[in-house]
Amino acid sequence: MGRLNTDQIAISYNTISKKLSRDVQASGLHLNAPGFKFIIFPSVFTSMEFDDISCLNQDGVSINLDATLQFKADPKNIYEIVVQFKDFEGYKKILYATGRAAVHDTCAHDSKIFFGGLRKDY
Repeated sequence: MGRLNTDQIAISYNTISKKLSRDVQASGLHLNAPGFKFIIFPSVFTSMEFDDISCLNQDGVSINLDATLQFKADPKNIYEIVVQFKDFEGYKKILYATGRAAVHDTCAHDSKIFFGGLRKDY
């Protein structure tokens, strides 16, 4: 028997037969076969912070940024996410690298006028 909290979703993995279920299970108590374990993901938005990112914009001006990214795995894609990234921690590592690259890319392609005029929006 397994239990999922109200802020969790999961798919079952049978450690004996090495089979991964495609069915997403929501919060509550769940009866599964012996040897199963849940691969758990949050069912709510999770925040990821990028602190003190330094980059040069297209004008060559050094900019220091703090950014926050909010994300949530789509329950329809949990099976594919687990196949590609193993678990939530593996998924977060890829999102962190992608998010950091996106912040650097945005910084490099925007001028100082753009950042100066919209500072409150970043």
